[in-house]
Amino acid sequence: MQLIDTHAHLNYKAFNKDRSEVIQRCIDNNVQVLNASSQLSTSQQAVEIARAHPGQMFASVGFHPIHLDKKDYSIEDYQELITNNPEQIVAVGEIGLDYYHLESDNIDELKKRQKENFLTQLNLAQDNKLPTIIHCRDAYEDTLDILEGFSSKQEGVMHCYLGGRDIARRLISLGFYLGFTGIITFTNDEELLSVIKEVPLAKILIETDSPYLAPQPVRGKRNEPVYVKHVAEKIAQIKNTSIEEVAVTTSENARQLFRLNF
Repeated sequence: MQLIDTHAHLNYKAFNKDRSEVIQRCIDNNVQVLNASSQLSTSQQAVEIARAHPGQMFASVGFHPIHLDKKDYSIEDYQELITNNPEQIVAVGEIGLDYYHLESDNIDELKKRQKENFLTQLNLAQDNKLPTIIHCRDAYEDTLDILEGFSSKQEGVMHCYLGGRDIARRLISLGFYLGFTGIITFTNDEELLSVIKEVPLAKILIETDSPYLAPQPVRGKRNEPVYVKHVAEKIAQIKNTSIEEVAVTTSENARQLFRLNF
């Protein structure tokens, strides 16, 4: 059974000591992985991992909104990375809005910068005909306003979806997929679970967000892509179907969105 973890971070330092062993476990368990990025350095690392493991590891490059109050970045550096690595890079992300982490007296200015940064990277994706991986925390309305007002249709996935049914419907109407993580294996949020039940399996992707958000029964440990099976099992339970059906459909969804040729 093949599974595709469409959002992990094997390019983060949490895996520096045993990255090769973690990747080997992915290979042994038939789990393909898309490593998302938060800065230029992790974007470069994601590309290196993808280059070393063609057909097994893929890269997404982007600048996460939580870093905007700490440093600037050059969109030209990202364009150069995409231009030079077309076989490894399959998406732009994770990009978006994050109001949860705003800790400043200048919140309005930081929100403005986040929105500008988001639009810049949406244009980067559009210019390169790449889908997006969207990060959104405490900012669904502003995120949707930007996506709905964007100059052209933008394919992508709402990573780690935690919103309600109305937001889900609006995202799907834009052509977006919803990505679910290990949170769904231990949450008591009935509306979130009802979203999974309502949304067609054809619009769902499965994720780990490794090394974060470890699912039951490994909660509290460092997360790994092989644990994405627990997310698939929970979705199968909620939708009263088999894990095999979840695996087949979500893998095909990932192939279509990210144009994975394997």
